[in-house]
Amino acid sequence: MASVAQERLENLEGEIKLQDFIKSIIVVKWRDAHHDHISDWTGIDDIEFPNTLITSVGFLVKEDEHHLMIASTKTDSEPMVCGFFTITKRQIISVTRCEEGK
Repeated sequence: MASVAQERLENLEGEIKLQDFIKSIIVVKWRDAHHDHISDWTGIDDIEFPNTLITSVGFLVKEDEHHLMIASTKTDSEPMVCGFFTITKRQIISVTRCEEGK
C-alpha cells in the first residue's frame, strides 16, 4: 500500500517531483575568509589563524569552473530563487548531494 506522500508524488502533474527536488539540495563544507575585529597593536607571534569552517545547505542554482551558487529558497512553478550566494570553489572542502530518505 502506497503512503500518502507516495500517492501525492504519483499525482503531481507538471510540478517538480520530490525526488528531483531533494536531489538538488546540497551540503557544502567550505573555508571562509576571516577578518578579526579592529584592535590595538598586536605582536605577530600572538596572532593565530581562525578556524572558519562553514557548512551551508541550499539548492544548487548554478556552477562553473570557479564558482558554486546555492540558494536558500526557490519556487516550484518557475525558475526563481531567493537568498542566493556564491562560494569560490578553491574554498570548498566537500559537496554532498542530499538524497531521498537520507
